[in-house]
Amino acid sequence: MIAGGVVMGIGCFLPWLSFDGEGFNGFADGGEESSDGWLFITLGVILLGFGIATLFAKRLLPIAILAVVFASFGVLGALADLGDANDLSDLLGLDVGPGLPIILVGSLVGLAGGIVALATRRR
Repeated sequence: MIAGGVVMGIGCFLPWLSFDGEGFNGFADGGEESSDGWLFITLGVILLGFGIATLFAKRLLPIAILAVVFASFGVLGALADLGDANDLSDLLGLDVGPGLPIILVGSLVGLAGGIVALATRRR
């Protein structure tokens, strides 16, 4: 969960789309539509916090459940934004940058961490 949260945060600052050498990350102003960088950075910080709490508390079932839920939101949001970016790249000739795929990987890593925390039985 900790690694997933950190990777999600890194992906927010990397270029999501680029055009003529200029990259636009998750915090770029998109006109009427707000960017989702703030959502992903918030989910990443939450996952990071859940991972730290799980590490120090050894295993808390409610935290693991919440981590799976929040990481699932991250996966679904990243897939939706990646689909939008691919549509824009086809329509306007923009290049998809590494930011969104890295956010998707971070969300999947956080989801895997939550699932492992749920599956681990404590004696």
